[in-house]
Amino acid sequence: MKQFSGLSRTIQGNHLLDTCAIDILKIGHRPLVLCVKQEYNTTVESFVKVLTCHGLIVKIAYMEEWDQNSVEEYGEVGFRHHADHIIGIGNSSVIACTKAVADLLDLPAVLIPTSPFTTLPWVSVENKKRERPLFNESIQLIIADREQLLTQPTSELINGVVNTLLYLAAIKEVKRNHLFSLEDDILIRSFENVLLRGSLQAIENFEARILSKEVQDVLEVLSTCVTLDLPSDAWDVIQQIESKLSERREDLVDEPLKRNVVLYLLLTYLTQESEEFQARLKWSQQLLLSANSSNLLSLEAVFKEIALEIGEDCSTRC
Repeated sequence: MKQFSGLSRTIQGNHLLDTCAIDILKIGHRPLVLCVKQEYNTTVESFVKVLTCHGLIVKIAYMEEWDQNSVEEYGEVGFRHHADHIIGIGNSSVIACTKAVADLLDLPAVLIPTSPFTTLPWVSVENKKRERPLFNESIQLIIADREQLLTQPTSELINGVVNTLLYLAAIKEVKRNHLFSLEDDILIRSFENVLLRGSLQAIENFEARILSKEVQDVLEVLSTCVTLDLPSDAWDVIQQIESKLSERREDLVDEPLKRNVVLYLLLTYLTQESEEFQARLKWSQQLLLSANSSNLLSLEAVFKEIALEIGEDCSTRC
C-alpha cells in the first residue's frame, strides 16, 4: 500500500477494499455509503460486509441522479442515520455527489473511485477566495484500488488524463483570484509532469492490463485529483473558450475527447510559450492517434484568432 507523497490522505494498493476498514474507523463508525445500484453486487456488497464486520453501522443510499434535489435527499438520509462521515464508491458522478453531500452536512468524506475517468468536478457555487482552492477539505481519505481500476476500459483512462489536464490548466489560469499556496502550485506542476511524461506509455500498458510504474503513477494522480474543486471562474474560462471555438470550428467540439484535448491545447496556447505549446501539440496528436480519434490540423490559425479576440475583449472591459 502506497501513500501519495504530496497528499497523505490518498492510499493506493491492491485489495484495499478488503483491508481499509481500519483507516475508515479512524474517521467515524456511522457512514452513509453512496453508490449506484448496478455496482452493488459486483463491488459494494463485499466492501459493506467488511465494514460491518469491523463494527461500522452502515446506511446505503443508491444514487440515481446527481442534482441539487438529489444531494438534499441523500443529505436527509445521512441526517436521519446520524452519519458521522460520507463514503462514495463508484464513478465520477458518485464521487462528485459525495463531495456535495459531505459539504451539505459538514461531514468528512471518504472517496473510493472505481474508474479513472474524471468528468465534471464539483464546481464551487461561489467564486470566493479559499486557502486551498484545489482540494476539498472535507475529504479525509481517498482509496484507490489498483486492481479495480485496471478492470476499466482504456477509454476511461484516456478521458481521465485529458480531463484532469484541462481542469488543472483552467485552475492555473485563475489562480491569481485565489489564495494559492506554494504546495498547491508544486502539486499542479507535479501532476501535469506525471500525466504528460508517462500517460502514453501508461495507456499502452493499461490496454495490455500490465500494472507498470507508468500505470501506477498515472492512476495515483487521477485518483488524487478526484478531490478537485473547480472554482466557478475556472469553469467560466472553459465555457468561454469552448464557445469561441465552436463558433469557428464545430468539428473540433463534436466529440468529448477531441473537444477537451483541443480546449486544453487552446489554454496552453493562451498561457504558455510557443515551444511549450508545440510540445503539448505533439503529445496530443500521439494521444488522439492512440485513441483512434482524428488528428489535429490547422489549429494555430484558429487559436491565434481566438487569442486576439480575447485580448480585444479584455481591452474593452479594462
